[in-house]
Amino acid sequence: MLYYEIMNQWNDTTQAPGEAEAPQVPVGRETLYAALRAAAGSFAEGAVRRCSQLFIGEVGSGKSELISHFLRWSDLSALLVLRCGCLQSEEGLPLAPWDRILLSLREFIQEEQLSLPVPVQVRLGQAFPLFRSENAWPGGVSARALRQWDQGLEDSLLLLFSAVTRRKKVLLVLEDLQWADEESLRLGDALLRRLEGRGLMTILTARDDLSPSALARLESLEADGLLRRHRLPPLTPEQTEELLRRELGGEVARRMAPQFHRETGGNLYLLTELTQFHREHCPEYGRLLDALGCPAHMECTVESAPMLPVSLFKELELRSIPEGEVFKTITSSGTTGQRVSRIFLDGATSACQQQALCQIMSDF
Repeated sequence: MLYYEIMNQWNDTTQAPGEAEAPQVPVGRETLYAALRAAAGSFAEGAVRRCSQLFIGEVGSGKSELISHFLRWSDLSALLVLRCGCLQSEEGLPLAPWDRILLSLREFIQEEQLSLPVPVQVRLGQAFPLFRSENAWPGGVSARALRQWDQGLEDSLLLLFSAVTRRKKVLLVLEDLQWADEESLRLGDALLRRLEGRGLMTILTARDDLSPSALARLESLEADGLLRRHRLPPLTPEQTEELLRRELGGEVARRMAPQFHRETGGNLYLLTELTQFHREHCPEYGRLLDALGCPAHMECTVESAPMLPVSLFKELELRSIPEGEVFKTITSSGTTGQRVSRIFLDGATSACQQQALCQIMSDF
């Protein structure tokens, strides 16, 4: 831990003076940031249409970066902010994102001492354990069956959010919709149609590989004036150089920008999204970042990303893929009698590794 304390102190002392007081909007996202701020301002002032926003872009296009900047540097004290990401590991689990959304909502309900009708509490308790009481579980019904959409669950969720929004307006941030299950999307659709602008604003993000059914729902909401869609294009070469200039300085940025733009396709926020992916899918790595005090949605560059001692790969099983998907395990040569480092690859990554090795060997 001493190593990390020293590195963190070094990062703090080398931070540019005044950086926290004058944050810069993510490069190339200034127009989208202004639109997001304007929508939130209209929502806070009582606008009732097209407050909710959808941001679509490739991996590394900066969706999470944009939202993190907005949430950190905007005055949202009048709103109850609920932020949740859909996880690839939960793609097939019904209503998995709503467990995390309702956890934050439950805390607000307790603080405000809100009371819900008994039938609402019972139906919510059947679907979500955190609302469950001893008599909420009907005999002979499977847990999975109770976590499917039905009109009773939809009505109960709407009554819950209606009760909350009467006390405080809600800003719901739901990221990575490409991994949301159909039941979650259906509940979200109902919530937007009933409450959008009337106490509820949503900020949604997704990649281009949305399922046809998810895309159809979002397009229907947009056509009905309940959602405004934005696309995050890749950064231009000039924007790539500006982003690197902020992090590395002018001379280095001019030299490296063409290569960075070529190799990332203009999606330079890839490191932030990769770090977040590993944090969510590798418990050991997530606990390590928590121990280091790294925020849940941190902004990563080559300099700011937490450095890992190589020895950790000998001591821990740092794996962000399910065990059943491990195609190859790379080990270090090690020293006799000592543990070896282990790197776990799935099939697609293993193929990329082979291609990289071929490219390297062709240079000799």
